[in-house]
Amino acid sequence: TVDIDTEENGTFELTINATVASPKYDDWSKMYLTVKESNSSLLEKLIFTQEFLEENPECIELEELLDEARAFFARGDFINTVLKIQESINGCKNAISQESRAKRKDVTENKLYKYLLISSIAIFFLGILYYSYKRMRLRRSSGEYFIKQKESRNPFNRRASLLFIIPGIFLISLIPLKSTILGFAIGDAILGSGKISVVLAFVFAFFVAGFLFLLMRRKTIKKIQEKKYAENKYWNFK
Repeated sequence: TVDIDTEENGTFELTINATVASPKYDDWSKMYLTVKESNSSLLEKLIFTQEFLEENPECIELEELLDEARAFFARGDFINTVLKIQESINGCKNAISQESRAKRKDVTENKLYKYLLISSIAIFFLGILYYSYKRMRLRRSSGEYFIKQKESRNPFNRRASLLFIIPGIFLISLIPLKSTILGFAIGDAILGSGKISVVLAFVFAFFVAGFLFLLMRRKTIKKIQEKKYAENKYWNFK
């Protein structure tokens, strides 16, 4: 009779030493003992694993492994039963961790889209305000203003145009990107079909329209400046 004080499953090596005083003789031998899990504890593990999978919807596909574990248990193959149970538990843990990472990723994406959208709209309206301010100054200025600005070829128009075109170029440059430092694809989002993608495309269209509008108005503003300059020159001559 061999008493084993362990609940760990596996194969153990036992070394037996025998010594006889008369006649004097000693010998030794090795034997291997396999400790298997009892049926009751295995059944508890099966029940626990089943409840664990049912509580996590991400682990529904792993129920096939649990069915295999039940089949091994019914045949008395307890070693494979334990392996299948452990495999299903580990797979469920991995699925849960991936789901949590995906949720954190969605939160980060939403924040970035929000900041990008707010900053784009702010730049758009700043461009409109800058353009309107310069236009008002032009109307109130004399013809000498045209002389001072003629050599620089209307720099305020270029500055206002840059406020529109730079964000637009920035959005275009993001399209071919596969991922950013934050770890998600902005280009795919811009080209996607979600609500945020539509809003970003709408904002980009505003940038393009504003830039084209400034280009069209540039010649008109220049004609106004030349006309004012000619009028002032005419009245000064008289």
